[in-house]
Amino acid sequence: MFKHEKAPRPPSFNEDDVSDKPNYVRSHEKTDEGDIDAKFRKRIRTLQAVDEMVETVVNELQKTGKLDNTYLVFTSDNGWMQGEHRLGRGKNTPYEPSIHMPLGIRGPGIPAGRTTGQLVINEDYAPTFAELGGATNPDEIDGRSLVPNFASDAPSLRHQFLE
Repeated sequence: MFKHEKAPRPPSFNEDDVSDKPNYVRSHEKTDEGDIDAKFRKRIRTLQAVDEMVETVVNELQKTGKLDNTYLVFTSDNGWMQGEHRLGRGKNTPYEPSIHMPLGIRGPGIPAGRTTGQLVINEDYAPTFAELGGATNPDEIDGRSLVPNFASDAPSLRHQFLE
């Protein structure tokens, strides 16, 4: 599976000039692209098991008549460096690939195929899940519910955050 796939090659991949980067980046030699690609293929192969599990869950929810009343949430840990800025692997850098977390939600009131580029943070998950479940969020909770943004082009919850 995926034997010819390669890791994404954004402009920051294996940069020739890292003179504008911190010392810990400048000290890295260029990354081994073959190694990066091999690890990328292993990661996407493991997702096949996740894909099969999701299919099983969705089919069972459909069979039992519960799919239209169920929210399915897909997310993961922070992103992973794959050769960007010569950093072969890891997720503890202040660069975009390390700080992004995917989030997908499917369920009642969420239009199929709707996407947004709005900036949200993981502190928004708890108030969102509470609202979806019908619970009341305490006033002092961190984060904001994403529910108002699901079905409309509501204003962005935030424009910046501190990393």
